[in-house]
Amino acid sequence: MKRLNRDDLFYKVVTMVIVVASCPKLFAQKKVSLEECQRLAFENSYAIKQANEEYQGAKAKSGEMLLNFFPKVYAHAGSFRVEDNIQALDYDNLFGRFAHLVPDFIRNKTIIDISHLKGVGAIAVQPVFMGGKVVIANSMAREAVTVRENQIKIAQRSAVEEVEQAYWLVVELESKEKLAAAYSNMLAEAKHNVELLLAQGIATQSDLLSIKVKCSEAELKHAQAQEGVALAQMLLAVKCGLPSTEKLSPQEDLNKALEKAPEVLLFLEDNNKQAVDNLPEMAALSSAEKIAKMRTNLERSAYVPHVALVAGVGYSSPHFWYKSDRHNWGRNSFVGVTVSFGITDAVSAIFKAQQNKAQWNKQHWETEEKRQLLQLKIEQAWIKYREADKQIAFTDAQQLQTKESLRLAELAYNEGLIPLLEFNQAQTLWLQVETSHIEAQIAKCKAVYELYRLITPGWYTAFAQ
Repeated sequence: MKRLNRDDLFYKVVTMVIVVASCPKLFAQKKVSLEECQRLAFENSYAIKQANEEYQGAKAKSGEMLLNFFPKVYAHAGSFRVEDNIQALDYDNLFGRFAHLVPDFIRNKTIIDISHLKGVGAIAVQPVFMGGKVVIANSMAREAVTVRENQIKIAQRSAVEEVEQAYWLVVELESKEKLAAAYSNMLAEAKHNVELLLAQGIATQSDLLSIKVKCSEAELKHAQAQEGVALAQMLLAVKCGLPSTEKLSPQEDLNKALEKAPEVLLFLEDNNKQAVDNLPEMAALSSAEKIAKMRTNLERSAYVPHVALVAGVGYSSPHFWYKSDRHNWGRNSFVGVTVSFGITDAVSAIFKAQQNKAQWNKQHWETEEKRQLLQLKIEQAWIKYREADKQIAFTDAQQLQTKESLRLAELAYNEGLIPLLEFNQAQTLWLQVETSHIEAQIAKCKAVYELYRLITPGWYTAFAQ
């Protein structure tokens, strides 16, 4: 086995150090903004893709219903082999006992050769009056397209809501992770000071043990916060339609996100009155209610006769009409009017109309219930925003107080004026206030963007391009 000299070993060790040092760069987090996450959700959401396919299907169905205004054309062709031919005249009944006097060549002249029948033709049926059935079906198909179009908007908002929830979760956990790191460093510095005071005879072993326990708890919480950030980043990547191994980190912090809030809300206040009617849920339910009403009228179309024009043309061989030589191809054509009325269908339509009317009433009450729920959702979003705004103002004031209290407690403990327990209480109170401030900021950001989606029509156009 070949031994490595010192120079080779030195170069290999340096190379390994460089590779290991470069590994964090390979797994560096990608900074993304909220707008980029929203656009990724628009592009990669399976729910939006499914809604788009349903919309395309509804458009195709609408085109199919439009064809009912035009004649329906049927083409047919056939070929048959028949064992026996047809004798056009019955000579036995016609001539009685003198039938045997008819020569065979005359009898052969009246035989129709049907050993091989062939025919082609086409028939066209043009509805003239169907009781409004064709018009209603076409209107229902158009309303179905409107329903699918609004369902796309609902899917878009749902996808954006999910990615925003994941985005703000990462922002919140990253802020709390930084706070946990700061708290852990604060306790580490406090432990160092306690060790110095213990050497001077001011602190006790009990104080040192207590601060060490606090440091261990803070380090554990910091590690849990880091794990939570990693899991939240995986969730954000999945909601954006990316692999879970993709590390996404918010580009903006809480302060930058809150800077956008006042401008957004000034625009939102003017659009709050017609917010519910502009939501895609209400538009979809309104179209569904119209479809339910049209379905009732569609069943009622069976109460009246249906009138249609019928025309056709056919070619056959042998041809039996107006042709002396029946073995040649001949043409026949016809034009007529048909009137049909299904008696049992009309009776059945009475009960079907009653069923559809009940469904229409059910759809109407469902629409009204949804209207109230959406109105409540908007009002709750405004309440969440106002409460978060109050909480931010409250925690801002508390931050100043707790920072000053923490500074004074640290000085007092270092001078031996207060016990370590009171100093720890000041640190814990500072941590609680900072955590509440972060949660209030996150709540305000969520409320702002939720309101923006709820009462701003056309908000999705910026991401759907």
